Amino acid sequence: MMLTLGGWLFTGYSFLQRVRFLEGEAEAVTARYAAAEALLTDVRHDLDRAAITLRDALIDTRPGLQHYRTQVDAALETADGRLAAYEPVLGSNAEREHIGRLRTGIQQLRRANHDFLAIDAGQWGSTTAAELLDRVTPKRDAAIRVSNDLQRLNRDAYLAHQAEMARLHGAMQQRSWQALVFGALVGIVIGLVATVRVGRLERQLRARQQQDAATAAALQDLSARLVNAQEEERQHIARELHDGVGQLLTALKLELGQAERRGAGAVSLGDARALAEEALTAVRDVSHLLHPPELDQLGLIDAIRAYVQAIARRQEIAIEFTSLPLGQRLLPPTELAVYRIVQEAVTNVLRHASATRCGVSLSPSGENAVLTVSDDGVGFQPDAGPDGPRSGLGLTGIRERVIQAGGVFTVKSAPGCGTMLIAELPLPGAQPDATVGSAPVLAPVQTG
Repeated sequence: MMLTLGGWLFTGYSFLQRVRFLEGEAEAVTARYAAAEALLTDVRHDLDRAAITLRDALIDTRPGLQHYRTQVDAALETADGRLAAYEPVLGSNAEREHIGRLRTGIQQLRRANHDFLAIDAGQWGSTTAAELLDRVTPKRDAAIRVSNDLQRLNRDAYLAHQAEMARLHGAMQQRSWQALVFGALVGIVIGLVATVRVGRLERQLRARQQQDAATAAALQDLSARLVNAQEEERQHIARELHDGVGQLLTALKLELGQAERRGAGAVSLGDARALAEEALTAVRDVSHLLHPPELDQLGLIDAIRAYVQAIARRQEIAIEFTSLPLGQRLLPPTELAVYRIVQEAVTNVLRHASATRCGVSLSPSGENAVLTVSDDGVGFQPDAGPDGPRSGLGLTGIRERVIQAGGVFTVKSAPGCGTMLIAELPLPGAQPDATVGSAPVLAPVQTG
């Protein structure tokens, strides 16, 4: 709409400017034509005044014609001066040629009159006067004809110019109407395009709103699942403390009570020490669940290696850890996230994959640290999506840890082809990846 309005305004402005130009040019031509007509009329009057003065000299019988010669010279000189100041109407070559001929004719007439009036009146005879008049009159008539031709030429040129101005006005009006019609058509086309575009944007907006609503619902469900997971973890820790540490401490209390009643020799201090060691082991296991001390003592790579070795000793699965120096330590929250991801991923392999081999690797790649956990197990069909029933809370928790650390999480799996988990986490000082916050990508992969 603004483009159409701008086009109409520009067309109107151009039309007014062109009209003003044509009107100014027409007024200038009209002014020059009127001035030329007035000048040529004055030249005719000067020629007539010279002829009348010559006639008076012919009929005057008194001696001495000096004053007549002065008057004729003044009239013709005035006529020539007017022609010298003549401003052409259109500046055509024919107009300039007529002006030159007219000035030449006036000069010839002036010389003829001057020669005629130089003769003393007492020497005139009828034959001489008639001969001189025959020499002067044709030159006067020739000058008048040239003046008439020039007036006719100017008039014809002026009328032709007026006709051309009228034609230009008509053509300009036609172009202006065409421009206005074109502008209207362009406005209609722009309106249609805008309508289609707005409709498309509305559909995209509705689709985005639906997607946002689905995402919000998924996040709400995820939050609920994470809360449930936290409660289950707390219940697990409570059971561990109650069933494990609590029972051991109770047994130790009973043993020490018997020792108090019967005497130190009546109870096996070895049994009491064994119960105390079991209690310490149980407390250590629970503390590992809350925060791994190896992470602070050994660093990330050695902590993961120790964890993998401990799993390999207790489980019947070939598990291997490979790593390359990262060049710098990750931020503490990122190191904890990587360690927990390894724990959760390896736990998933032990519980669900039915795998014989498992590989864990950690290495730098550009501005990221890349963690990979793969197995040769049964795999799964990822069609249900990252939050589908096969993903469980394990993958969900891993995904959330990666996103919180500013990284990207990818899952590759297929039935019978094993599973590969890839977490790319930014090194300190690196900018987070532009895809942070996206869902994990699931694609089939052949492993092991």
